[in-house]
Parts: sequence; C-alpha cells; structure tokens
Amino acid sequence: MGLVLGDNVHLQADGAGKVMAMIWRHGVWLPLFGRRRRQVPIGELCSEAAELIAPALNEGANLRVRIVEICPAHLSENGQDAICLSVWGDRDRLARARLDCDA
Repeated sequence: MGLVLGDNVHLQADGAGKVMAMIWRHGVWLPLFGRRRRQVPIGELCSEAAELIAPALNEGANLRVRIVEICPAHLSENGQDAICLSVWGDRDRLARARLDCDA
C-alpha cells in the first residue's frame, strides 16, 4: 500500500461507535483521464481509542491524525500488520464531546 511515517490519515466514525482509518491514494484509472484520488481504508481503531475519538468525530471536531509507527506482520508478535497513529485536537472540545456523549 505504500504507507510511510507522517502520512495524513482521515478518521470516520459510524453509528455503532467504530472508527475507521482512511488514507487518500492516487490511482491510475486510465492514462487518458489522468490520476484520480480515492480513500482507502487501512484499518479500524481499537475499541478504547474509538470510544475516546468517536464523540468528537460525530460533533465535527477538527483532528490532526498522522502515522507515527508501522509494524509489518512478520515483525509483530500476533502476525498482523499494526499502525500507530498520533491524534491531535482541541483538548477542551474533545472533553466536551465525551461529556455530551455520556450525558
């Protein structure tokens, strides 16, 4: 897939509380029409992270998300690829979103 450290990631929450991580990739559809961008899913956040992030995403919070670590399957203990993300946002807005969700 060609992921590198520092790549931008877009997070999408669904109604069930799951959060998917997506990246934008250029793909060549036909040389005559040029290159088209499309979103490609790279995985789902663990339940603990999704619980923290989903309320803010549903409120439209502006988050900065980057890839900070990549562990290929052949190096991981469980034999699966792993990607670590860094998520930055307005602390007060994230806290308010969680409080509104719990209320």
